[in-house]
Amino acid sequence: MSHMTPTDLFFSLRDRFWRVDLTRPGDDAITAAYRPDGSSVSDGMTALFAGVKRRSVLIFQGDAWCQTLDLASAQIDGLPDREKETALAFEAETFSGLSPAASSCAWSVTPARNGMVSCTILQVPTGEVQAIIACCRRCNLLFAGISHPLFLSDSDAAFTGDVTEETVRGWRDRFAQMKTVPRILPVSASSSAATGIYLSAFLLALLAVAISWWFDGKQRRELRRLTETDRTLAVLQQQQANKGKRLQAIENELKTAESEHAIRMEQVKNLQMARQAMAFLFSAITDHCPKEMMIRRLEPDGPFGLKVEGLCVKREAADTFLVTCGKTLAERGWRIQPEAMVARRQTKEGGPWLIVFRMIPPFAETDSRSAIQQGEGF
Repeated sequence: MSHMTPTDLFFSLRDRFWRVDLTRPGDDAITAAYRPDGSSVSDGMTALFAGVKRRSVLIFQGDAWCQTLDLASAQIDGLPDREKETALAFEAETFSGLSPAASSCAWSVTPARNGMVSCTILQVPTGEVQAIIACCRRCNLLFAGISHPLFLSDSDAAFTGDVTEETVRGWRDRFAQMKTVPRILPVSASSSAATGIYLSAFLLALLAVAISWWFDGKQRRELRRLTETDRTLAVLQQQQANKGKRLQAIENELKTAESEHAIRMEQVKNLQMARQAMAFLFSAITDHCPKEMMIRRLEPDGPFGLKVEGLCVKREAADTFLVTCGKTLAERGWRIQPEAMVARRQTKEGGPWLIVFRMIPPFAETDSRSAIQQGEGF
């Protein structure tokens, strides 16, 4: 809808109503009326436009909600005006408390930096807009729209104190330079239906985004849970592998200890057998050694055997010793293996005789290559 060129500007401020007649030059075109507590925009228009007919009025409602918000330009770039109005109304709802479905908006956009824009948004309840339009009809005025003084100012500092006629004059001059300002226009039935369609489409899109965000969040949470589970499983597997390595090391140490223990037990057994063997051999030699025979040397022969060298005055005594001692050893599996008997020829009988023999344990291999070395007369 095209903007109607107003003949009058009407300012509804905190403590006064102001009317500016744009068809009259000079300061006489500005009139004011005090605003009693509890009075409305319609009350001020009725007071200042009494008796005036067929004038087009642009209302600047200073007590309406109007603020500047910084938004990402991507939120509104490329949107048609209706969709842009709906998007800005949703952004303003957080601050104004006015529902987009029950209000009308006007706005101006100023580019900012880093992909941001500054949006000055005016939001007025639909019921209040309809009341102002009805007042214009009663006063025989043409409704040119609803705007806000902030669109004529660089900041809202003018509303922190009393507005003077000088302030209003500055607004009039500013409007003359701008030719037009953002304003709320009357909404036709078709426009209202279109707004409903746009709002429904926006709500559906918002619902779709919310559902998509919920599913995406659910998938991210599930992925995080699976990732944490995988990490936990990997840690447990690593711990299990470490335990397996430690168990293998313990088993190896146990096998080594068992092997060393077996070796030591075998050594102990051999030592005991050696002690028993030596005691047995010494006992056999002592029991059967005749008085004509003297043992000169005892030498170890293998782990448990013994090599004996003796000197015998009579040969018969040596033969008797070998036979009787051999029988005693044979009872326990031992045996005597003579190696040498040599006559020294120092007596008439040819003696004494040097006798050498081996006392072989039952678990020793027989040396088949050894032979009895006999001397003269043996």
